[in-house]
Amino acid sequence: MNHTSAMPENTIYARIGDAKDLFAQHGEQLAENLVSELLGSGQNSAAPSDPKSHVAGVAARFSAMINASSPAAFNDCLNDHVLANAVTGLSTDQLVLAYHKVATNCATLAARSKGGASIADAARCLLMSDMGSLISARQNVLSEHRSASEIQSMSEIIERETDNIISEVGFQAGRTNDVAQAMEADASELSQLVERITATTEIASSNVATVASATEELQASSHEIAERIHKTNDIAGQAVTRAQETSNTMGSLSETATEIGKVVDIVKRISDQTKMLALNATIEA
Repeated sequence: MNHTSAMPENTIYARIGDAKDLFAQHGEQLAENLVSELLGSGQNSAAPSDPKSHVAGVAARFSAMINASSPAAFNDCLNDHVLANAVTGLSTDQLVLAYHKVATNCATLAARSKGGASIADAARCLLMSDMGSLISARQNVLSEHRSASEIQSMSEIIERETDNIISEVGFQAGRTNDVAQAMEADASELSQLVERITATTEIASSNVATVASATEELQASSHEIAERIHKTNDIAGQAVTRAQETSNTMGSLSETATEIGKVVDIVKRISDQTKMLALNATIEA
């Protein structure tokens, strides 16, 4: 990958040759200067976490770039950077400022030599190419970290969702078990209810038969009662007739009694007169 698209690589490669002697003489010093500006001076080059441990790698990188045998070889040097992981906490502005200070130091060193301006310009081109490579490599590391972080976050989300699903499935399974037990109890109650309904149906069937029999008996009794009522009506009619006859007889008897009363009255008057005559006769005697 070409990280120096702002300037044709063959032009950069041609120009950095003027700085070969400068980096050959002061490459390690410039490397230490760059690491110090980016990460601090450090104390122990053997400790991986110490800034000083990166100096040798940066110096070797400068040497490979300045001694590249072709533009392609130079371009290969820009594909990665030894400080990519170390500078992920720095901003682009901080990187630019650090390289600017190293370029200024190169200009100071170049001023001591003949053709200092050309040497300083060549050194600046090399440093700017290296800076572009570092910025690109750092971005790749950040993207990888971000992707890893996103994957981790996604994994945590998936894990939480999986736990939630498992919990929900367990809860639903418990509810299903409860429902199954409730349905079993309902089925038992329903079975008992069916048995009671069956027994009630048998009783009702027996009662229907009894009612049918009673209905037949009632129907027979109704016929008998009707006949008796008919006979009673006949008897009542006869009684009315006899009562009428009795009434007529009583009327005749009443008339006879009246006549008898009249006769008795006559007899009584005759008796009274007889008594008066007898009394008068007695008095006269």
